[in-house]
Amino acid sequence: MTTEEKVERALELYDQYSRSSGIELRGEILQLLLSATEEGSPRAPGILGDFYYSEMNIVDRDNEKGWEYYELAASRGDGYGFYMMYIRESVHGDHLKATEYLYRSAEAGTYPYSMLIYGESLYHLDIVKGLEWVKKAAEKGCNIAYIVLAAMTRYQPYVKDRNQSFIYLQKAIECGGYVAYEAYYLMGYYYDFGVGTKVNHREARKYYKLAIKAEMYEEEAIGMIGRHYIRGLGGLKQDFDKGIKLLLTAIKKEACTPDIYLELSNCYQNGKGVKKNLRLAKQYETLAKKAEEEFYRTFINRMMNQ
Repeated sequence: MTTEEKVERALELYDQYSRSSGIELRGEILQLLLSATEEGSPRAPGILGDFYYSEMNIVDRDNEKGWEYYELAASRGDGYGFYMMYIRESVHGDHLKATEYLYRSAEAGTYPYSMLIYGESLYHLDIVKGLEWVKKAAEKGCNIAYIVLAAMTRYQPYVKDRNQSFIYLQKAIECGGYVAYEAYYLMGYYYDFGVGTKVNHREARKYYKLAIKAEMYEEEAIGMIGRHYIRGLGGLKQDFDKGIKLLLTAIKKEACTPDIYLELSNCYQNGKGVKKNLRLAKQYETLAKKAEEEFYRTFINRMMNQ
């Protein structure tokens, strides 16, 4: 069995162990990784580092030993090892050294998530290069990168490309799981306003409902469905009472999309479903402007913390 085969076998056994809690597998997993590490594997030490540093129940937790293995992985040029060094230096406050490790991790190409983090960080200094790194992350299998790409190409003024943004969202939904959950609300919004596609309020509402079910941006989705009721969109019968109720529900939960505030502002401005109140109309208009400024930052920060 080659060194790389030992690492792959250890990961297969760990997957079995994590699903069945087969205690008898722990020794074999550990032995395979120790043997691969002795043979010079760049990957094996990083996995051992996780075993010692995290509650993975393969070995007794030992943070110091965990970091020793992370350092060994980094010394062998492993992308994940470099990434863990980035985490450590960030915590210690040495941001210059942390950035260097992050760059080396991205360059190594073996841990796509570091490409995403590096690209998003670089994006604020060099838009073109930043986008390229995030694209590399997506190509290397970091699926959450598709959501970040959609946000970048939708909300940043210098690189707006609505058609491309819609395509990235489609790819995110094709990935399934939590990546798709993160994409549902934005896809609904794109169909609602024709961002990179034709306006289709029925399709928009379908994705809003999926977002609510997934509990991802459900407040925003609730508010946007309220907007549908107020305007009678997508085959819905106009219902001001129901629409206002949904808008207020979203705002109580601090939904951050400006369209919900603008819809309420319009209702109070014209006395639709509520008593006319110009003061409240102005208040919600102000909140909409603030929300517009904060949405991109909030969206990206959520992605980075996955």
